[in-house]
Amino acid sequence: FLGGLTSNATEITPDFLEQIEFRKEFGLETNIDKIKLLNQNVKLHEDSNFEIPLTKAEEEELEERFKIQNEYIPKIKKLLDEKYKNEDFTLYINQENKGEIVIKLKQASEHEKVTVQKDTMVNELKSVGPMFNYRIEDGNYSESDLNKISEQMWEKKGQQNLDFDSTSVDVINEKVIVGIIDYTIEKERQLRLAFGDFPLEVVQVDPPNNHRGSYGGEKIVNSRGGACSSGYYAKSGSNHYLITAGHCSRSYNASTGAVTNHTSDTYKYGTTTLGKVNSIRYGGKIDALTISVSSGNANSNININGAVRKMTSSQARNGDTVGQAVCKLGYATGKSQCGTLKSKNVSYTIAGAAFTELRGTNLTSTGGDSGGTMYNSFQYLGINKGSGGGYTQVYSQIGEINYSLGLSTYLQ
Repeated sequence: FLGGLTSNATEITPDFLEQIEFRKEFGLETNIDKIKLLNQNVKLHEDSNFEIPLTKAEEEELEERFKIQNEYIPKIKKLLDEKYKNEDFTLYINQENKGEIVIKLKQASEHEKVTVQKDTMVNELKSVGPMFNYRIEDGNYSESDLNKISEQMWEKKGQQNLDFDSTSVDVINEKVIVGIIDYTIEKERQLRLAFGDFPLEVVQVDPPNNHRGSYGGEKIVNSRGGACSSGYYAKSGSNHYLITAGHCSRSYNASTGAVTNHTSDTYKYGTTTLGKVNSIRYGGKIDALTISVSSGNANSNININGAVRKMTSSQARNGDTVGQAVCKLGYATGKSQCGTLKSKNVSYTIAGAAFTELRGTNLTSTGGDSGGTMYNSFQYLGINKGSGGGYTQVYSQIGEINYSLGLSTYLQ
């Protein structure tokens, strides 16, 4: 979309390109000259939810858009879950089209009956509340179908000695993206022979990266000198914990396959001792560790570019929607980044462990960002893992972390 514009390309900095990508992602103005003028005339203020210059109208429109999405998406999900089978529909958000909520209905095959009628769904959606921006369209594969395909691929990988390194579910384009680090045409051919009927896109991907990383822009360091970003505080009964990435206190020897969990690690923030590692979970749906902390250290604040924000909610397990806005904090990157959720099911192996249902975004992750807060407005979404599976940034979803570890998010 930059082609055809006459602005001097030497004036386009990486930060400026990041602004344009954000604007494209959310359907805002992308004219370079207008954005340059906006940068000259608009200064970011501390209580801004967005880390790029926006007009007042743009900021108000996005805030209203996210407010509507946060209010109506859970209601729509509840309605769909009660009325229909997961195999029948897919729900996602098209932020490029003003935050349009899209419900894609799976079309029946010649051997099936149509179980969902559009007219019926339109009438049922009226019960959700006042009219909102939504669209119902036809589809061939539901999110549930694509998740099952991804699972089958990993099952057959070992059985048939197939060579691929990651999968991610793309519900918008109804396909499973298969990543191969050392890509060859022959490897792709073997995959397509094995999974001929599956809707696949085979791509070359970079090796996954864990990073060594702080809490919402604040750096924490363990007793071995490793630094990570802290994510959020949680509790179980009277016990309080700080959550960061599990690999921050885990070592893997690629030659021998030996794994060492450094459960004796103690973490500090500056000169303040936070506490000792309580548990490490690395694999499955989460990359997380818990650090035992005193109740006096527990809080629900995040540090956004020097401004403190108190978080008020925590996303439920499977409470996210492809297309929703996501933001990341990490001390190494040094500033907040915002974009959109691209996939709810990214799977790959790294450092002797297999992961599935990680979240993939269009953000980036720098060494040191691991464990950093994922958020949207005043809601916690999860913690940063790094990159992998063809995505420049992936994270563990907070509902999955809390469910797996028996925790609840600290919101006091």
